[in-house]
Amino acid sequence: MTKYYKPVSVILLIVLLVLGEGRSYAGKYSPEISGNFEIGDREYIDVYEAAVGGDTELIEEVVDVFNYRKMWLRYKQQLSSKEYYYIKGEYTDEVYEEKDKSNNKTYEIWTYYTFCLSDVVRNRVMLDLRKKDYYNNPRNSYKQARLTYELMFDLNEKNDLTITISRQWQNYQEAETKDNIYDRIALNWEHRLYENLTLNSELQYDWTAFKPASSSTDKNNRKFNLGFEWKM
Repeated sequence: MTKYYKPVSVILLIVLLVLGEGRSYAGKYSPEISGNFEIGDREYIDVYEAAVGGDTELIEEVVDVFNYRKMWLRYKQQLSSKEYYYIKGEYTDEVYEEKDKSNNKTYEIWTYYTFCLSDVVRNRVMLDLRKKDYYNNPRNSYKQARLTYELMFDLNEKNDLTITISRQWQNYQEAETKDNIYDRIALNWEHRLYENLTLNSELQYDWTAFKPASSSTDKNNRKFNLGFEWKM
């Protein structure tokens, strides 16, 4: 995975340098800082029938309790009316009282940058770095990096076209045969048929490749969808 992180790290460094330089051009736009902390739990309840004193009653039994903590912090800077970036960090901790092999903590960082090439063409670059550690099941612990690039065309008043290219690297610290590379390319077309009716279609291809020694098989997926939005 180190060989995967090296090019991604270089890209992240370049992006951060560009974003840092862009701050001097922010002008009238003030930075925004936002965050959130969330804590909660979920009970898993088994309901079954049991004989009680000669009668049959429904019994509810708590079989497990899931507790979690989640917090994130985001910095956003608008550079112009059509150009901005943000950096977001998130931490999640999940603990099961019984199914302890699922207990885990996750660290994640997103960077997101949108800028214009012309009046009708916009770019969007996204980088996501994740580290997920399982306390009692290290074979499922992994590191992940995902780089996504979007090219958006505002063709005319009725048509928008978006091309998305993405690559994801996933590395399992104690199970190298589960390492994989996931690629995606998608073409999305949005057409405003009427003022209150918009049609949307997307063609998407996915590829997942594992190491030759892995017992997992490579996967190729194709998907097409067609939808609409009608504002009544």
